[in-house]
Amino acid sequence: MGNLRDGGYVVIGIDDKRQTAMLPGLTEVDLASWLNYDNVADGLARFSDPPLRFDVAKRSLSSGAEVALLRVEEFEDVPHLCTRDSGLDTTRRGALYIRSRKSPATTEIALSSELRDILSLSTQKALRDFVQTAGRAGLTVSERQAGADSYLERLDRAWDRPGRDVEVIRSVDKVRSRGHWEIHVRPAVFEPDRVPYRELEETLTSAAVRLRGWPMPFIDYGRDMLRGTDWIGNDIDEPPTGRYETWRFLTDGEFAQLTAVAADWGHKFVGGEVPKGFASVVTVVETVFLMTEVYELAARLALGAAGADPMRVEVRLHNLAGRALIPGQVGRTFMLPYKAPQGESVGQVGVYPRDELVGSASALAVSACEDFFARFGWQPNRWEIEAVQNQLKQA
Repeated sequence: MGNLRDGGYVVIGIDDKRQTAMLPGLTEVDLASWLNYDNVADGLARFSDPPLRFDVAKRSLSSGAEVALLRVEEFEDVPHLCTRDSGLDTTRRGALYIRSRKSPATTEIALSSELRDILSLSTQKALRDFVQTAGRAGLTVSERQAGADSYLERLDRAWDRPGRDVEVIRSVDKVRSRGHWEIHVRPAVFEPDRVPYRELEETLTSAAVRLRGWPMPFIDYGRDMLRGTDWIGNDIDEPPTGRYETWRFLTDGEFAQLTAVAADWGHKFVGGEVPKGFASVVTVVETVFLMTEVYELAARLALGAAGADPMRVEVRLHNLAGRALIPGQVGRTFMLPYKAPQGESVGQVGVYPRDELVGSASALAVSACEDFFARFGWQPNRWEIEAVQNQLKQA
């Protein structure tokens, strides 16, 4: 997990053969042992160099079981190496372990492609640190641009490609039929073949954001990747979770995604009910989390083959009629709901120098939220939005 982009979660207390039932849980003694941070840190430090960064907390599951949840952070500078043989053939001194993209299993690096992923992440982190340091020193990192803006025409063809099958039609139209977020991340100036087609999947996969435990965008390896002449994509249709989304990534460097507002499909949200006099809701938590993920994705794309200087980021919410802005958090008491502005959509568009986007993605996401919430008539203190954002980073 420490060698995975954005880290990951480890649940302690569920039997591999009883995962569906979410049982048996931990005893009171075992739970107390796992919640002793210093003891856990000492135990893990014996197996990892550099030491792991993690948090641990108790979670009560719907099955009644109580478990320990470890949130493991991605490595800070260099990947974690195993420093001890376990004696059970599960760990080997000097080995570099990863989480495979296509299966939820820990494996020792054996392929050049896997090593390339780790080296790419390490290089990007070093480059990002450099850009941030340069920005604080008053320096800029830029490149010359040339070309005309033809993004819209190419994206329309990707959404509405000739010969598409019925399931794709239903997926795109289904998301658009109710409240949904529309996301665009792209270089400000058009260049038709900025990203070689053969590099599209790798470029997007390496930039994917996993702050909530699943990737954004959600790249479903369980089904075939959709492919056009100059784009790749996925259509996700998961009724139990209220997850309906569709995305496209083009050779001109544009990433576009349509994501349904889960509440419009009966998905439960904190607060439970739509306020009287309203047809549906959008929550503060959903907005802040999404903005943070989008700007982090934009920063990562800016550093890769799809990057340029400047970058354009757009996040827009559609189907506003009768929609209320509510907290979506336990214990929030500020005066909500706030009514959506007039019109069919509301959103935020920004064009940013690459060094600013890379060095200040989280801060730019907060500023975008400030602008978004003001359209509903709510103008919180900046620290209130930052507090919600920190919940995502510490989830």
